Amino acid sequence: MTEAQARAFLELEEGAELPDEDTLVADAEQIVEIHGVVARETAELATQGLQVSPIWEVRPRGEVRARLAVRAPSLRARTLSTEAFDALDDAWIDALVVAIRWLVDDPIGAAHALENTHKLWFDKDAPSRVIDVPARPHLRVLSMSLADLGRKHGAGFTPLEWLASLGLPLDEVRADVAADERDDEAIRRSMRDRTVAMWAEELRWQKKAFGR
Repeated sequence: MTEAQARAFLELEEGAELPDEDTLVADAEQIVEIHGVVARETAELATQGLQVSPIWEVRPRGEVRARLAVRAPSLRARTLSTEAFDALDDAWIDALVVAIRWLVDDPIGAAHALENTHKLWFDKDAPSRVIDVPARPHLRVLSMSLADLGRKHGAGFTPLEWLASLGLPLDEVRADVAADERDDEAIRRSMRDRTVAMWAEELRWQKKAFGR
């Protein structure tokens, strides 16, 4: 994947700048809140396996949209509700800010890191609905990061395990997040174990819901 392809996937223009930390967290709160509203509006569809993706798309004319996805109802537990976001401790919020800054600086790494969660929630032929917010350069990568965070937080990852799953260098970001007495390799081993368990659980949910 080239940098141009990665930026297109992330809908991130070259030279795009992130807002300050407080604004970034406020934008994250808004994404989670609006997704929660849309999810409640479509709750009946969700029981039938039609869920609104937590990943936003910013169209060329500045229109922000969220797409439907045919997914097991149990996967709702792997998205961030407003209550779940508000309950995140400082380590998780710090991890989110650290992750976004690293991902924007390394679009190729970001595209690879977020590809699996994007694949989980993306149905290319599914209809979408407009999200009534002003388009901003970082909305898609932020919504993708929140989708990934919600998925892995729900699967029991710690903040440093989540950062490790994104490929971030733990020796460089550890001090910015939270103390963890385990060494970096122990965190990575635990992250890999949790990832395998998460994939297996999600596959069981899909098979139970759709028989495939």
